[in-house]
Amino acid sequence: KKLLASKALEKAVELDEKGQIDDAVKMLLEGMGHAPKDKKLNYAIAEMLINNKQFKDAFDTLNEMPLEDQDVMKLALIGYCMEGMERYDEAEEYADRALSLDPASALALNLKGILAFRKGNKATAEDFFKRAIDSDPGYGEPYTNLGTMKWDKKEEEAFSLYEKGFILSPTIMDVVTIYHSAVIALGKFERAEQLFRDANALHPHNKKLRYLLIDILVKQGKHDIAMNEIEEAIIKFDTDDGILSAAIKVRDALGPMKIETSPGNKGSVSLCMIVKNEEQHLGKCLMSVKPVVDEMIVVDTGSTDRTMDIARAFGARVYDFKWTNDFSEARNFSISKASGDWILVMDADEVISPTDYDSLRKIVRRSSPKSAAYLFETRNYTVLVNTVGWVPNNGRYEEEQAGTGWHPSNKVRLFSNDSRIKFENPVHELVEPSLERLNIRLRKASIPVHHYGKLSIDKVVSKGEGYYLLGKTKLKGKADDVQSLTELAVQALELGKYEDAVELWQRVIEIRPDSTRALLNIGGAFLELGRYEDALRASKKAMALDSNVKEAVLNYSSCELFIGDVEKSVSALETLVCKEPEYPSAIGMLSTAYFILGEKEKGLKYIDKIKKMGFNPSDYLYKRAKQFISAGKTDYAILLLEIATESNNANRDVISLLSECYRTYGTVVGNVAIQSKNLELISSPEIRQ
Repeated sequence: KKLLASKALEKAVELDEKGQIDDAVKMLLEGMGHAPKDKKLNYAIAEMLINNKQFKDAFDTLNEMPLEDQDVMKLALIGYCMEGMERYDEAEEYADRALSLDPASALALNLKGILAFRKGNKATAEDFFKRAIDSDPGYGEPYTNLGTMKWDKKEEEAFSLYEKGFILSPTIMDVVTIYHSAVIALGKFERAEQLFRDANALHPHNKKLRYLLIDILVKQGKHDIAMNEIEEAIIKFDTDDGILSAAIKVRDALGPMKIETSPGNKGSVSLCMIVKNEEQHLGKCLMSVKPVVDEMIVVDTGSTDRTMDIARAFGARVYDFKWTNDFSEARNFSISKASGDWILVMDADEVISPTDYDSLRKIVRRSSPKSAAYLFETRNYTVLVNTVGWVPNNGRYEEEQAGTGWHPSNKVRLFSNDSRIKFENPVHELVEPSLERLNIRLRKASIPVHHYGKLSIDKVVSKGEGYYLLGKTKLKGKADDVQSLTELAVQALELGKYEDAVELWQRVIEIRPDSTRALLNIGGAFLELGRYEDALRASKKAMALDSNVKEAVLNYSSCELFIGDVEKSVSALETLVCKEPEYPSAIGMLSTAYFILGEKEKGLKYIDKIKKMGFNPSDYLYKRAKQFISAGKTDYAILLLEIATESNNANRDVISLLSECYRTYGTVVGNVAIQSKNLELISSPEIRQ
């Protein structure tokens, strides 16, 4: 518990330095739940709030502590709250009480100095500040306060004190702001630049320090260095209008990225993108590819947010394009603006890892850009482990990986800047048909593109609806076009339009009855609809075509479990888990099958395994129970829910569903005594919520 509290404090400090004070306080309150008697967390909240001038909130936090906790720290911090709320007499009283407990308290001595200075007692104030410094030479604020007293008549001496205060306490906002103002007033930029760099190195999450470093660089005319810092700041911190305005001014001085025409610049690359309302992702994408491209073309199709400004800030050439409901038209407009030897196509929610920069550079420098094209694998990160083709994250791309894993897709991303190469199709646009007609051979690049657009289910649905409507339009007049049918069927599955998906996959199967992909996916759609007999037939056919497709085996095993032979399900799942030991969907289903077969200990072993993999067994068991109910196997559902409660894997949904089952189906599953025992169990406060 102490470790959890310590981690909460560490994370809260990071959030506070990023300017997210509300989130920082929330994090510390959660930490206090793990260590309610740890006063450090209360004091950390108070200090953060005081530093952010939220004196009343800080006072309320301290006031909620037990009355017996009247130590020096608490009294001194309350004194600072009183001073901030202009209740100076009370502040004096608390400072005196703190000093009565510890006459050497630097915090209280500094407060006494502030209060004396406010009264005009400069000699007394100076004495208190010096005593605070003597008591704690590593505490920066009294140096700053002493400097303020000397500023009017002894600027150099005052500046030295400001500098020392900043070096010692670079996270106290008043200390930082006063030092920065003095630097501007005296024009002492060069030394200040190094000190701000040192402070940023010590506190890499501190937004204020980064912004002030940028200001010092700009005031020295170091626009290129300032731009690098601005770009990193846009990625690291929430983009606000202030930093974006500064970024645009600096970028205007530098101009956009341009391709060098020197003889040695072989294999230039133009990044070409189309975007709309991508302010959340665009900066990260551009930052990731900037080191390996020579120019960036961003075509905006109607953004209403700050997407275009972010693109300009990163050095892109930005163009408006009136949306025509045709992605290929927008893509072709973007590549028409490219002047590089190569064209690289990316979306705003994608990145390339620095690990692969050298591989990309080798391709464009060694290969002739004439009539060449490269396929890239896209890692579509997701939280849905039952996605077809799902692969667990393995840590190879530790900085880039997200979600629970990813599923692959391949398309041409890099190709010659050849006016004959065009994108085709209004939706799911590709250059592959154009390349095929030109007899341009596709080569495979060993460079993954990391795609995050599938992580947000809400975004997938909102974007997917538009794609789906465009896809239906595209399908008109192409009733037998397998590619178009497949794309639309996949979209229907993503949107939860399972009836539509079934109809579309059936049309694919009519054209290509041996399509494993179609049979696999229609089986999944049938499962979602509770049409288990149909799902079983489709899954058996898919397995017969290719027994190595793990999703087909999983679908088949699920069907056998819900409406068929449990032992067959166990046998197939055991084989699958042996082949795919890190496949959580199969592990979870095998645990369920063991429970139904009466092998509870084996089932619990696999439940523990998926828990260690980071998945929530409560959610999993709840969903399986719901499926058993829809399949008419309520006794199996109750068995699962009871095991969930007994093994401390129950959440509110599990408890509610089990109670509902007892009320509705109680006579089916045993006697009243058993039901009463379990109802008592599920109301136990020990069960995790």
